[in-house]
Amino acid sequence: MTRPTAAPVIDVRAATPTDWPEIGALTIEAYSREVLVGPGYLRSMGETAERAADPGVELLVATDPEGTIVGSVTATRAGSAWADVVGPGEGGFRMLAVRTGARGRGVGEALVRRCLEDARTERLDRVAILTQPAMVTAARLYARQGFRRLPWRDRVAPDGTELLALVVDLAPITVREATPDELPRAGELTLAGYLADGLVDPTASYASHLADARDRASAATLLVAIDEARTVVGTVTFCRPGSPYAEISNPGEAEFRMLAVDPAARGTGAGAALVHACLDRAGAAGDRAVVLSTLATMRAAARIYQRLGFTADPGRNWSPEPGVDLLAYRRDVLTAHAG
Repeated sequence: MTRPTAAPVIDVRAATPTDWPEIGALTIEAYSREVLVGPGYLRSMGETAERAADPGVELLVATDPEGTIVGSVTATRAGSAWADVVGPGEGGFRMLAVRTGARGRGVGEALVRRCLEDARTERLDRVAILTQPAMVTAARLYARQGFRRLPWRDRVAPDGTELLALVVDLAPITVREATPDELPRAGELTLAGYLADGLVDPTASYASHLADARDRASAATLLVAIDEARTVVGTVTFCRPGSPYAEISNPGEAEFRMLAVDPAARGTGAGAALVHACLDRAGAAGDRAVVLSTLATMRAAARIYQRLGFTADPGRNWSPEPGVDLLAYRRDVLTAHAG
């Protein structure tokens, strides 16, 4: 009986300047073959030296066992001129291209996996990309790697092409609305998080307020972070402007409160995943910004907010009671545009 031949091993590495001309030619060939982009953008695909000079870009190539370049991709980071849909805390990639004769050999998959691995190594939270409805084969590849649609981040390119936004979360955390049976755990976890950081007196009335997840779920949206063991390890209260739990939001702004992560689960990405989920909900609802209030002593939380693009909004700092001074932060929901 004949055994199936193993697929050749595909290696992915950082491109060198000597690779740049071949990357440009390969990318142009791949995209012109199916007439996927306009002539102006097609020309820009050949400008590999310009992309490589951007500090927020890394060109990657896939090679076969003979060392022949069979595919390439442009990995991007927030702030790059090539980052299109990528926002704070995210990585991205674009111009994924595979040589005609190398299709079906796992080249595209190897390039995408490398982009995800590099983003994890940099401790980014997710990878966001744009694709086109016509790119059906690529869509299947992205789905296999865990990408999901975020329609509120869709774009329209300058030439009128519809661009579909996809993201994949890198932490092993799922965020969703809490079920009724999870509310006691969410309340206990919120209080435990605040107590662990010395942010509340366990005998104070606010302690019971923190523990009352059932009331928050009835007047706002209570989100929970679930780990791979299906345990609730974090929670946040997402508020619509003008709703009972909203404190500083204006019309067109969403707000979140009482972000808490189980002390044993800190460092897993649960807190950042909850913030991203709030941004996603705000974007889907058409809100232009997300705001929050935090204590100056909540330094770990502030680091997450700042890393994810929130900036201080001192004009909205406020004090709910003497001795409790809250700092306001704000972030525009959309922070990048297609280039």
